Amino acid sequence: ERHPKELFIFISHAEGLHPAGRSARKVEYDADVKIMVSCFKAWCKSRFMERPGEPYVIWEEGAAKTLKDDNMEDYLNDGMGE
Repeated sequence: ERHPKELFIFISHAEGLHPAGRSARKVEYDADVKIMVSCFKAWCKSRFMERPGEPYVIWEEGAAKTLKDDNMEDYLNDGMGE
């Protein structure tokens, strides 16, 4: 309402699959779109996703060298903030 054409981006360290700290957890709860980045891949959690659960690969070579992050399924399905 006060900022109809503004985009606010909050960046936080994580504890497990969620932001670290009370303020960061409150922002996550209120956010319409949440993005978890790990192993050179980004997982977006939003009702606006065309293909939910499919990661965006930031760097193909780096992603290929890292281990698969099995916890992303938990992050996408936990219902936090929805």
